[in-house]
Amino acid sequence: MAEPTYMDLIGKLDLELSKIAPAECPGLLAELERLKALAWVRLTTPSHGTGELSQPGNQLLTIPQVSERLALPVGRVYELARQGKLPVVRVGKYVRVHSVQLAGWIRDRRDLAVDKNVSFKDTRDYANDRLRAATVSSEDGPHLERYGRSCRTALE
Repeated sequence: MAEPTYMDLIGKLDLELSKIAPAECPGLLAELERLKALAWVRLTTPSHGTGELSQPGNQLLTIPQVSERLALPVGRVYELARQGKLPVVRVGKYVRVHSVQLAGWIRDRRDLAVDKNVSFKDTRDYANDRLRAATVSSEDGPHLERYGRSCRTALE
């Protein structure tokens, strides 16, 4: 015997409604609303579908959700998406980020952290070298000569 379709179940419910006392109608309406909510959840939740997005953890995130995960302002996340630096899925005017791709993007950037071998002394030496390479003469104007000397003495 085949399973009843939802239309068969609705037909049975329609027949049984005439047998329900008016005092029981509020409880019936509450149950119908609960079933309606379950049907909407089933319809709109990707995990109940089929395909790639039905896998656990595979979902499309909104930009505010990505912003929260990255601890960045929403505007900066939109800018990364616009520049093509963040992998996105565009659905019309909407921008979404695949959660698995976001995790990979984050993992790739962990290795791009600040070079721990560079010290403050290295950057100070670099600045001093650049300043020494700049030539400032009185021909450039007294204000350049004055600022050039004050910068040199401050860095050395």
